Amino acid sequence: MSRADRILKVFAPLSGWCTSLDDSPDPVFQGRTLGDGVSIDPTVGEVRAPFDGEVRALPKGQHAINLRSDTGAEFLIHVGIDTVRLGGEGFAAQVRAGERVTAGQLLLTFDLETLLRGAASLRSPVLLLHSERHSLRDVHPEGMVAAGDLICLVHTTAADREAGSAPATPRENFPGEPLRRTVTIGLAHGIHARPAAGIIEAVCSLDAQVSLQHGDRTADVRSAVALMALNASQGARVSVMATGPDAQRALEAVVAGLEPLAESVPEPVDPPLPA
Repeated sequence: MSRADRILKVFAPLSGWCTSLDDSPDPVFQGRTLGDGVSIDPTVGEVRAPFDGEVRALPKGQHAINLRSDTGAEFLIHVGIDTVRLGGEGFAAQVRAGERVTAGQLLLTFDLETLLRGAASLRSPVLLLHSERHSLRDVHPEGMVAAGDLICLVHTTAADREAGSAPATPRENFPGEPLRRTVTIGLAHGIHARPAAGIIEAVCSLDAQVSLQHGDRTADVRSAVALMALNASQGARVSVMATGPDAQRALEAVVAGLEPLAESVPEPVDPPLPA
């Protein structure tokens, strides 16, 4: 390890049984599609900040929260499995997107009985979202943890800090006008963790720059945080834009991942100018 490396201490945001993601009942988390980390089966209905940082995104259902540390590392804390279908029932957010938080601060409360009745599982992934700038180290072994216990370290290199701690950008800016299509989202619960993971997986090997626009917000589709921060629910109209050698394939892959409703229409094309 370089002496210039910076180390982020990550503390348990929940109290409960901590284990690896290998036993997660959700293949998205088990397969580390969004990132690596731990799974905590909670015994207390509270989520607390695992480090000092900023709330990047908080979905309408309040079942998950995205945080960004001062080192630029981004985490997803997802309470339970398939809790998005509860539509916020049993959850109460104590913070808002964009708010500054400190380690140990209460972020969310939830009712364990409500989740036991309505969720597929209470196991709650705590993920370091994929980044070339950060690496997970010294992960807590299987066993009980209390909120505030150290569960892992995240290393950030000095070169990356000098370059800035913003989320990774697309590999290349391709010239020319983008291909564009406007669709109506058909996903039952909008763009949450599972469909975001599917979209990222569909385009990760394609040579294209792809973005999704919803209202005045635009997201790079390779960023799970950006996709979930759109807060795009079922029935929302979004525009998909793609450039690069694989633009057409990327466009079609993202559109398919949004499960567009029948009323979706192609983006209108301007008529040619008279000669």
